[in-house]
Amino acid sequence: MKRLTILLTALILTGCLTGCEGLFGPGSDNALTIRPAGASKAETLTYPIKSVFIGGGVADPEQGSSHRCHMFEEAFTACPDVQKVTAIVEVYGFRFKGVEYKSLAQAINEIYINGLDEALGLGTRLIIFLNQGKFDENDNRGSNGLIKSVRIDSYKGSSYNEEKKRKNKDADMRIVITSKAGDILKICYTHGYTPYDGYF
Repeated sequence: MKRLTILLTALILTGCLTGCEGLFGPGSDNALTIRPAGASKAETLTYPIKSVFIGGGVADPEQGSSHRCHMFEEAFTACPDVQKVTAIVEVYGFRFKGVEYKSLAQAINEIYINGLDEALGLGTRLIIFLNQGKFDENDNRGSNGLIKSVRIDSYKGSSYNEEKKRKNKDADMRIVITSKAGDILKICYTHGYTPYDGYF
């Protein structure tokens, strides 16, 4: 009986690890992937994320600092004019003075997903509001009424290499959004650069 229990536990753990790796494992592509409700894995829509730029600023030092992130399907070497080129994913946040943040994920207040197929039933632009990294399904702003949950597994931009005077290729951004209809949207950008966007 003990042997059977150990075997069952091992099988369950293997299934969990496989599921996690399938979701965002080492081989994951940098992309926005959307699995419509009821669709099979083969029917998942994939939009590549080839460049990501991060910025922010301080309008009032007494309040804190803002954060912004634009993810593009195109491989840009410098951030394009965001008034002319639409990012597939946009993330905005704010770090309040006097608040201790363990990670930048805790500062996220808005996630925008642009250029969606209207057939998904999510509109062409999904706007999700969070409160310092936490999603509240009772918040009726934007597209929140269509969303069941938002899970931020990781949200880290590239670290800086002082010796080489450049950023490391170690960004790790993984967000999972589930709609009330059962759609699963995954934003993944790992092992890449997140240069400054150049905006002030």
